[in-house]
Amino acid sequence: VWIGPFPFEADADEDEPGPAHGEEAAAPCHCVPFHPTPPHRSVSHLIASHRIASRCISCSFPVHPHLFHLLWASVFLLAMVEGVTASTSRGDTLRVREVWASNLEEEMHLIRSVVDAYPLIAMDTEFPGIVAKPLGRFKSSGAYHYETLRCNVDMLKLIQLGLTLSDANGNLPRSAQDDNELCVWQFNFREFDLEEDIHSTESIELLKTSGIDFERMKRDGIDVHKFGEMLMVSGVVLNERVRWITFHSAYDFGYLMKVLTCKPLPEDEADFFDVWKLFFPRVYDIKYLMKHCDGLHGGLNKVAEILHVDRIGPQHQAGSDSLLTLYTFLKMVKTHFGGAKLVMRRQSNASDVIKRPANATWGSTGDTGDADTSGHALACEEDEDGGDGEEVWKHCGMVYGLGKDSLPEAAGAAALGKQEPIAMH
Repeated sequence: VWIGPFPFEADADEDEPGPAHGEEAAAPCHCVPFHPTPPHRSVSHLIASHRIASRCISCSFPVHPHLFHLLWASVFLLAMVEGVTASTSRGDTLRVREVWASNLEEEMHLIRSVVDAYPLIAMDTEFPGIVAKPLGRFKSSGAYHYETLRCNVDMLKLIQLGLTLSDANGNLPRSAQDDNELCVWQFNFREFDLEEDIHSTESIELLKTSGIDFERMKRDGIDVHKFGEMLMVSGVVLNERVRWITFHSAYDFGYLMKVLTCKPLPEDEADFFDVWKLFFPRVYDIKYLMKHCDGLHGGLNKVAEILHVDRIGPQHQAGSDSLLTLYTFLKMVKTHFGGAKLVMRRQSNASDVIKRPANATWGSTGDTGDADTSGHALACEEDEDGGDGEEVWKHCGMVYGLGKDSLPEAAGAAALGKQEPIAMH
């Protein structure tokens, strides 16, 4: 498509004067793409009978109205936010908003403006796999699993981060500037160099297949240190009202912790937990919760399939995975916890509670609900009385505040099975 000031010879009926006698014709303007002659001479005759209504902003060269409007339409399209779009069951347009260095500040401003109203945050990351295992003797399996996480996160670099914000009813924020579209965010980072940095070949091929463009990420991606600065003041972290929704999330939080602190992860496992609790006070991890649900097994895609949750966007891209994580969590709570309702309490010493109605079951434990409606705290940071919850470490997964008295006895830490490591989510 040829776009630019149209250099045709004016026909007799044109009223635009040419250069005066003795003056040189103006040089072609370079403010828009310019072609010295039209692709076909006949084009000039097709438009010669139309009055020229617009001029080039820079040099006042007459521009045909159709070309003028096409030019500005092109500029508008370039300014639109990128990302996969889909229609929801309610007919709304949902966009996974691609965030690059060029639009990072605008998108972080949008997140800051909505996080108070949408405090449930589903999160997923993409990283270069798991490439190392520690050697030596360890005091416990938990110490070994933490050392595996620490050495891999310290060696490798974050590729993508996906965030989906929601309220307690599963409603997503909208962008008034983009036709009221529902918003999901996908942050693309530039630090990972496919040619220089260590990585798992299998994991990278998986990401390539999913559509991740490593060349563009290296060219247009976000500086991870600038992102860490903006995330620190975004209201997303260090906020006790925010509830994180994740799937097998220790590595995800490990990379975020590294971004936020700008230093390697703590050597001691207890120190890691302390920093985690500071940045991410309340976390619901699906991988842990599904242990107490009949028939749920496998990875995120398998659990979503069992629960009949549809994916929007490509698999193994962080934005789409974070959205699937949110919808899977909400469907799991609805299906396997007796239509439980997530109660968001604002008191600083109160916990989130998933209520179970009378006579409801807790899945595979065979335990039945009490007759009263007080229910049990399912995955809260604190117990109902404000006491500290029990911290449970799992390989590739960590859940805060699974209180000792908040779940049936069979759901305690001793009932957890050992899991095999996975390179990618």
